[in-house]
Amino acid sequence: SHSTTTTTTAYSTSTSSSPSFTVTTKNARCILIIEKEGIYNRLSEDRFYDTYPCILVTGKGYPDLATRALVYTLHTELQLPVYGLADCNPYGIGVLMTYVWGGRRLGVDGLDRYSVPVEWVGLRPSQVETLRVRKDEGVGVGGSGGGLPRNVFQRLTELDRKKIDRLAGTVATTTTGGGSGGH
Repeated sequence: SHSTTTTTTAYSTSTSSSPSFTVTTKNARCILIIEKEGIYNRLSEDRFYDTYPCILVTGKGYPDLATRALVYTLHTELQLPVYGLADCNPYGIGVLMTYVWGGRRLGVDGLDRYSVPVEWVGLRPSQVETLRVRKDEGVGVGGSGGGLPRNVFQRLTELDRKKIDRLAGTVATTTTGGGSGGH
């Protein structure tokens, strides 16, 4: 628990089979879900939450049901927006989509019972080209000199392309209401 978040748990003595609890926060402005545990650790070590009051959460890659349930509970109880920080590749996008659509495509893990709206923060595939160094100018697009060398970019593999096709199928199926099946 970080200094910016206070969580209170009070169990009910009623005859209900599940305990009741209350979640509160002192000043968090959002929930930041982070794909990579290393990035989560760095933000925690740097006390990012003191600079920008937020609740940091990581599923260490693809989140399990408990992590998605935690994010869902925090989002619904505290009415905080959820932002996602993930790699700019098909797998990072897939991680964020798991929070948005849960196990809907697989028909497991409570389907989309713990779905939350996530706003992706960070680099988009459409922005990658602006970071490349142009041969003719030796600088990034726009003459800024801020371009990155070619060797930091990776080509999409066949496995990446298959992942993109599966993600596109999930999005198409979900947005058209075509059930729980994808590709």
